[in-house]
Amino acid sequence: MSQPNETQSKETQLRDTQLKKPFYITTAIDYANGVPHIGHVFEKILTDAIARYHRLAGYEVYFQTGTDEHGEKIAKAAAKAGQTPQSFVDDLSLSAFKGLWNRLEIGYDDFLRTTETRHKKYVQDVLSRVHASGDIYYAEYEGLYSVGAERLHLDDLVFVGLPAETFVEIGLQIKEAAHPRRAWVAAYANGMLGYIPHAEAFPRGGYE
Repeated sequence: MSQPNETQSKETQLRDTQLKKPFYITTAIDYANGVPHIGHVFEKILTDAIARYHRLAGYEVYFQTGTDEHGEKIAKAAAKAGQTPQSFVDDLSLSAFKGLWNRLEIGYDDFLRTTETRHKKYVQDVLSRVHASGDIYYAEYEGLYSVGAERLHLDDLVFVGLPAETFVEIGLQIKEAAHPRRAWVAAYANGMLGYIPHAEAFPRGGYE
């Protein structure tokens, strides 16, 4: 059997490159306020299996994971451990999380930490553009704040049955009569839905 010449090889490589479809997959970025548990491991192994399958199927795969290193519960965990927040998350992110994924041979392409300069610069750029477009506004609300869920629960959204210590009282008064978020969602709804395949199949009441 004759060997393919150089021109045929280049054509084959070009065709293979053109046929490759991009496949992006990401895990949740884990809170670096404690060591990983079996739920973290399950998610990473499952995501890795999906990424490996798509690589074998000829896709150009980009698999991202990382750690979320901001939040009040991380600051509290660091104080309890007698460390600064940065040193606390440095140890957990690199040793506990990234170290474990490496030992398990999780084939991620990027491990992103939210305290990295590249992430902070990107967030600053996005927020600057959002602010310039008028989509960041000042408003004051009154309700219960859950540190664990990092969520403000207004009176009609408080989950029944949660213990009182789950929440921290905050004394803020609502000053805006209209709900600006409704206007924001309405302004961007059509554009957002344009990126979602078969978006017309989803209900469009409330906050999409």
